[in-house]
Amino acid sequence: YMVGVQLPPHFSPFTKDKPGDYVPMERLEELRSIGQDVSALVASEPALPPKPKAKKVKKVEDEPKGMRAALGKMHKKNKQLEVNQQHAEVKMREIMIPKKHKR
Repeated sequence: YMVGVQLPPHFSPFTKDKPGDYVPMERLEELRSIGQDVSALVASEPALPPKPKAKKVKKVEDEPKGMRAALGKMHKKNKQLEVNQQHAEVKMREIMIPKKHKR
């Protein structure tokens, strides 16, 4: 915010309500209670242009309906993960041994 620049309406109480400008609802209610006509301020709100509807594209079926077979993918086993799991199992077995049998 610079010196001499007009502040936005929600910051400055010294704004003039013009058609096309943003007028908060509280300000509109205040003007109505005073008795001023606010229809010009309300009606001048810009309406959003309608969004164009996307056209649906029909799917072309090359394959007949029924059973289909898809190519599978090879699943590689992670060797390091298997080694880690084996070590975890060994540790768990060691933990489960009662103290009197560990001696």
